[in-house]
Amino acid sequence: VTHDQDEALSLADRIVVIKDGLVHQIAAPAEIYAQPANLDVARFMGYRNVLTLDVSAQGNGRAQLSGGGLSLQGTIKQPLGAKAAAAIRPEEFVVGDGPNGIDGKVENVEYSGRDSLLEVVTAAGLRLHVRSAVHPAVGAQVRLSVPPERVLVYPAEASP
Repeated sequence: VTHDQDEALSLADRIVVIKDGLVHQIAAPAEIYAQPANLDVARFMGYRNVLTLDVSAQGNGRAQLSGGGLSLQGTIKQPLGAKAAAAIRPEEFVVGDGPNGIDGKVENVEYSGRDSLLEVVTAAGLRLHVRSAVHPAVGAQVRLSVPPERVLVYPAEASP
């Protein structure tokens, strides 16, 4: 039993993720890490960027999402309604052109040697956490991209 995801990933052959007494996923570490079964597991496994967006279209396991000045295509993980939550790990973003382009301004840089943790804010005010080997200056305008298979799409959480 541990609350440390790194410890669980490095030691276990299979992981059981439990929240509020309910089993949310049982799988090998690689599957838990890359393909969380639901939004709770995704958050536990480091998906810091969770964006609530409108579902514009869906089919063939993909969803087209829009809102907050963004248009993203992602991989559907659970049946969707009109709204969805797009979960993206900080390290899945690439600074540069590519699929699912997002423009923003760098508001903070935490230098970590080989890479940095960037806080990028879009024109609509969405704050994104990005881990990158590129080290832009605070105030720089950047274009981010993320492959559709790395944007995991879950049903939006109910409002309180």
